Amino acid sequence: MADFDAVAASIAESIDEMVVLVRDLTTSNLVKLDHQAGWVEESNAGLVRLVVILVAVGVLIALCGAIYLLRLIGSSLGGL
Repeated sequence: MADFDAVAASIAESIDEMVVLVRDLTTSNLVKLDHQAGWVEESNAGLVRLVVILVAVGVLIALCGAIYLLRLIGSSLGGL
């Protein structure tokens, strides 16, 4: 029975050491993931700003093109 108790105590010590290792690794990984999530959030905000700027430029180009076409059509119809 003494052997069983010794083995049980050894297993309990091993499990306690494993719990400490897992806790440390988990904490480290959570800190890394939190940092990466912040980086992704910043990148997404930058991407949203870029898309908004590109849409605004696209709208301005479309408006200029529409004005040009209206003037072109108007001048063509005026010569008839």
